[in-house]
Amino acid sequence: MTPLPAKNSPKDSVLILHAGALGDCVLTLHVAMSIRQSTHKVTVTARSPIAAWAARRKMIDQFIWLDRLQFLWKAEQSWSCPKPPDSELPGPFDLVISFLGGPAESISKRLTEIFSPDRVIYIDPRPSERTMCEGVHITQQWINEIRRQRPHLEFEISNLKSPF
Repeated sequence: MTPLPAKNSPKDSVLILHAGALGDCVLTLHVAMSIRQSTHKVTVTARSPIAAWAARRKMIDQFIWLDRLQFLWKAEQSWSCPKPPDSELPGPFDLVISFLGGPAESISKRLTEIFSPDRVIYIDPRPSERTMCEGVHITQQWINEIRRQRPHLEFEISNLKSPF
């Protein structure tokens, strides 16, 4: 008989990339904490110190300053492995959620080269026209996009209580 996995064992290791300022990063942390509550291990790379604060308070598993990941901006070579050599990433990661723009952006193409297209979710952090017209909160737009790209990723944002 095969034993059932422990209820609290991590399902996936998720890397979230974010380059926005404090307010947008706080909103992104709500998404990150929701994913973590569903027993996924979450690493956030960001420019905002609020993400470092969230890691110190165990709201996310790890934090890395986005500016330390210079390989994201260098197109010198492609890697077929899940983690670029000599990077500061603790990976490998099962999934990458990029808030650095849509799939047409050059940074997104670089992420595809590094991590493979089937492991990257691209989130354009800007409100869509529909979001603006319908008065939908931006985090709901992001969640809808994550679920559209990865319908089997288990997480629930409605149960999340604000730590702020």
